[in-house]
Amino acid sequence: MTNSDPWVPLALDETVLLFAGAPFRWWISGGIALELSTGQSWRAHEDLDVGVIRTEAPLAHHWLRRWDLHIASAGRLAPWDGRPLLAERHENNVWARRGSTAPWSLDITVGDGDEDCWAYRRDPTVWLPWSEAVRRSRSGIPYLAPHLQLLFKSKDARPKDRLDAER
Repeated sequence: MTNSDPWVPLALDETVLLFAGAPFRWWISGGIALELSTGQSWRAHEDLDVGVIRTEAPLAHHWLRRWDLHIASAGRLAPWDGRPLLAERHENNVWARRGSTAPWSLDITVGDGDEDCWAYRRDPTVWLPWSEAVRRSRSGIPYLAPHLQLLFKSKDARPKDRLDAER
């Protein structure tokens, strides 16, 4: 298994069904979150990002217990056994696939905050109440507010991040 194993992102509707009824806070993040906020699509996506709060990540592990889950940190992948994910180790992403030979389907992005507020991982003095940080699409899908998603994309912006910001 390598970081170069293929990605075939789970469809948005499948993702919503997968997380329906989950006992933890979750939201769509990444470029698809921006599309949910505008109601328009302008580019292809090589992955699908689902955010969870760091303190609830072990619940997400249990929810996805039938999936093959790996912590993606420092350019390496390591199997995730459900232990708490540590910010100081930069354990901010978990890659998920249906089995060990399947393509990667989800990038679980680990967010920070507490029960009441979302916090920006790169500067914890930046925070918002969850009701402002996570919005809902017309069909009820939770997604990270566009200004917060663009804040994440502003560091080391790639061409697709600049396109997203322009849109």
